[in-house]
Formats: sequence, structure tokens, C-alpha cells
Amino acid sequence: MNKVEQLSLHAMFDAYSDYIELGSVASPAWSVRRLNLVRRLKEVHADLPLTSLDHAEVQSLVDYWRSRPLAKNSDRPIASKTARNYILELRRFLMWLHVNPETSWSMPSGFHRLNTNPVRLDSDFRSRIQSCRRYSINELRLLYQHARGDERLMFLLGLNCGFGAAEMGLLKAEDFHLKSQHRHPLNEERGSVLVFRRPKTNHVGMWPLWPETEHAFEGLMKGRCEKNGDVFKRRDGDSLYRHTSRNPSSAFANLWRRLTNRVSEQHPEFPRLPLGMLRGTALGLLKQHCSGDIVRAFSGHGTAYRDHVYRTPDGHHEAEACRRLREILEPVFEDEAN
Repeated sequence: MNKVEQLSLHAMFDAYSDYIELGSVASPAWSVRRLNLVRRLKEVHADLPLTSLDHAEVQSLVDYWRSRPLAKNSDRPIASKTARNYILELRRFLMWLHVNPETSWSMPSGFHRLNTNPVRLDSDFRSRIQSCRRYSINELRLLYQHARGDERLMFLLGLNCGFGAAEMGLLKAEDFHLKSQHRHPLNEERGSVLVFRRPKTNHVGMWPLWPETEHAFEGLMKGRCEKNGDVFKRRDGDSLYRHTSRNPSSAFANLWRRLTNRVSEQHPEFPRLPLGMLRGTALGLLKQHCSGDIVRAFSGHGTAYRDHVYRTPDGHHEAEACRRLREILEPVFEDEAN
């Protein structure tokens, strides 16, 4: 009996998880998300010998996720994006299996021609309409007025830098280069900036900080004994972002819900949108006033490939985006300025 005949699909899922964990140092949060995907793949798909993993079986694995099965502990089908994530991780697993010398397993012929597109459902179109909802200027003003401490910094980072919970959870105090601290990475003309590498795209961005964002950051750090480490922390000093959790950003979602509930108590018509809608609002405004390169740089997707390879990032596009956004959002901060 050769080696491949002794191996099974579940055993290889376990080995693949170990492989992902070996690379988790560079991007622990992203690795946790991938490990969760692999864990679910193992839960759903029956174990079978690798010798049985032929073209038909591979297509069956992919088709399961293409069909948009019900989400775990839910009566609703998984989102199209979620289905794509499972299919993408499944493809990564099969490619890893193909090049792994210990398995002697080969990719079935025609693998690259497999249909991997998730099916479309009527609910997708309704969700797309709902996802187009953005915060209005007046709603942003209400959020800013009611936000406290870490809530206010979350609010400002969502608009000033287009950050979501994942980026906020990975922020370190040393990522903030304040002009008053004399450790600026560029020059005195740039002002205070936030320099951050997005773990998923590896794009290094430099976002000039609005006065309100700088003030909120300094206020949050003021009462701390340690001035380094994670920006968003729990009361026990641990990071608010749980790297090893199945839902690492749940604490941020709870904080945001606390703020929106507080606003809704006084304004019943206020929409209870998720934290990610701040980023969506900022990008929606930028797309109306700026070029594609500026929007991509602000969102952390970089510019054209040749610019990524040949040009040293200087934060120029992010600076333009932040300047335009601050002009558009001036009414949000008017009441406090007065």
C-alpha cells in the first residue's frame, strides 16, 4: 500500500491547518479566519480516502458551496461572498495538496475549468439594495455628538481612514505618528499621520489625521500607564480584538451597537447600520469627488501594479482623499467647533 492510499481528506485538512498556523505570525487575524474556514470544511464534508478524491469528488465539494447551503445555526443561505470564501479556501487546500510531496496526490485534469461561481438568489438583490444604505451627514453628526472615548475614535477612524473592525483591532499606538511627538516618518509639512499595513493586501498606507481624530487618540491614551501596544483594549488590558476567536471583531460590533442604541433612544428613526457602513459612507463620498487611484489608495487596495512595484509609497493619494473627505464632512463637526 503506498502513502497516498493511507491518507484521508480529514487528515489532510488537519495537516493543512497546521500549515496555515506556521504562517500565522505575519498575519494572525487573517490566519484565524482561514482556519475557521478549514474547520467548517472538515465539519461539512465526509471523510474519504485521497485515492477517491477524483474530478467528480472535487466538483462535488465545490458544488456544495456553490449551491449556497444554509448557514450554520440559521435558516438562511450563506451569502455569495461567504460561498466564494469557502470555495477559494478549498482551492488553496487542493493546490497545497497537489504540491505536497508527502501525499503523492495529483490535481484532476480539468480542475481549472471547474465552475466555481455561487448561484444567485432572489435575496441577493434585496440585500444589495439594503447594502447601498449609507449614513447621511446629519446621522453622522448625531453619532459624533453621542460617541464617547473609544467609540469616538472608532467613528473617526472609520471615516478618516476607512478602517473597519479588523484594522482598528490590529492598530498599535506606534502606528500613530503625531507631529507633536517628533517621530514623523516623512516631513514636517505632512502633519500627524497614521501609517498602517493592511494584513490582507499588504498595502502600506499613510493617512493624515484630522484634528478630531488626533484629539480622540490622545484622549484615549491619556489615562493609560503604558503608551504602547494595542490602541483598543479591554479593561483587563488585553486587546479588544480576539485574534484566536471565530468572531474576532465581536467586541467592536458590541461597542458600535451600544453607541447606535444610545442615539436611537433619542432619535427613534435613526438607522442601526453596522460599523462597516462608516467605511462604505466614506468610499461612497470619495467616489463622487476623486479619481479611482485615490479611492483605491484610501481603501487600502493600492494603485496600479506598476506603481506598486516601481514607486515608493508617499501617502499622496491618501492625503488628497482625507482632505476632500474632511471638507465634505465639515458639517459633522461644526457644532463642537462652535
